[in-house]
Amino acid sequence: MGFPLKAYQGYLRDENNLRKSSSGGAARELCESVISSGGIVFGVKYSEDFYSANYCVIDSVEQVDSIIGSKYIHVNKKLEIDGKELTVNEAVGHFLMLGRLVLFIGLGCEVASVRKYCEKNNINMELLYLVDLICQGPTFPEVQRMYIQRLEKKYKSKAIEFSVRYKTYGWTPPHIRISFQNGRQYDESFYGSDYGYAFGIFSKEACFNCPCKGEEHQADITLGDYWGINRKDENYNELGVSLLLVKTSKGQKLLDCIEETRFRLEEAELERAIGNNPMYSVSRKRPKELDGFRKKLEERGLHEAVVSQMGYLKYYRNRIYRKINKLTQLSQQTFPNKA
Repeated sequence: MGFPLKAYQGYLRDENNLRKSSSGGAARELCESVISSGGIVFGVKYSEDFYSANYCVIDSVEQVDSIIGSKYIHVNKKLEIDGKELTVNEAVGHFLMLGRLVLFIGLGCEVASVRKYCEKNNINMELLYLVDLICQGPTFPEVQRMYIQRLEKKYKSKAIEFSVRYKTYGWTPPHIRISFQNGRQYDESFYGSDYGYAFGIFSKEACFNCPCKGEEHQADITLGDYWGINRKDENYNELGVSLLLVKTSKGQKLLDCIEETRFRLEEAELERAIGNNPMYSVSRKRPKELDGFRKKLEERGLHEAVVSQMGYLKYYRNRIYRKINKLTQLSQQTFPNKA
């Protein structure tokens, strides 16, 4: 695209909004900047029961909360605009032809699809800003549905809040947090959960050979977590730091709209940033367990498939280890000066 790739790092200054974000809150800041300029944002929100996720269009700052936070499942790409069902690509084109300023946030393949659609249909993209996310490949909605349903049955109540990147102890490690209608809550390490195990191996075949990596990113800006930043760095924040990779002059223009009073933004070392975020450049590897796991999931459901795949002893040994680790972390938080 003829523009030198640049790296930036940053985080929201508002602690409450930073806690709601998956990393440093760069997506929120970009959304609010575009909406404040009279634009609209295409993003992803959960269904009311949290069993699936869908593209939506928002045009007010008050709606930004609904699309903030990571969604680790494939998304429904149809939505209703003025009483008509459109694909997300058609909807983007519709608003561009009306002369609206549009920010589209999605995975690399989704952003590439929007760009291709607009080019094919000769739609002027001057008012379109494209932002993609560093991605290893989402899993399927049935994983999330089975996971939530099992806990709803256990707690005898419907889920009313759900997060796969809840900051129980800060930015890392990521935790799943579910709040239920009856007032109870469930919290566990994402990577120690049935969901986390399935996410690690169960995705679409296309995700194992993604064409939208490295130089093939089609976005103006790519967002991710700034993995590799040192806790001793001046710009580190225990509640999360975003990585922003700017690929086009339009992306730089959008970044220049960020309010310094709301978002702390600094230039980052490009090689370090990309080196610590390998999923920017490479696809996930196809796990040898994938086919066996898929079959077990279909036959037995998520929990039994994970236990069977890992083995009973290993599964419960890991659960016990993580519970001990959680109690240790809680103790350190409650008694910070304890030896």
